Amino acid sequence: KKDTEQLRDGDHNSLSKPTLDPCIDPKHTFVLQISGVINKERGTAASGIVLFDNEEQREIWSAQQFARKEATVTEITYYGLMTCLRFVKKHMIRKVIIEICNGNVVNQIS
Repeated sequence: KKDTEQLRDGDHNSLSKPTLDPCIDPKHTFVLQISGVINKERGTAASGIVLFDNEEQREIWSAQQFARKEATVTEITYYGLMTCLRFVKKHMIRKVIIEICNGNVVNQIS
């Protein structure tokens, strides 16, 4: 099973309540990959988020998050990170390896 979501700022209500998804084993180790991009010409920013089950080698969930306002790469990457952490919490996942392509965010959360 794979869920794909497109989220805009503030669209987090569906990610807040814990659920037990039979396709997700919360005891497994998961890999979270996040990438943030901006388009200065259009004044838009977005992040791509993918969560893999590292033990079953399969994609579990992915999302695209768009900012309503102009944002920096660091800001949109943080939006993506927070979105995925809500998903992880909702599904009671305990072990996550986070891979972020933005060095500023990596340095700040390390």
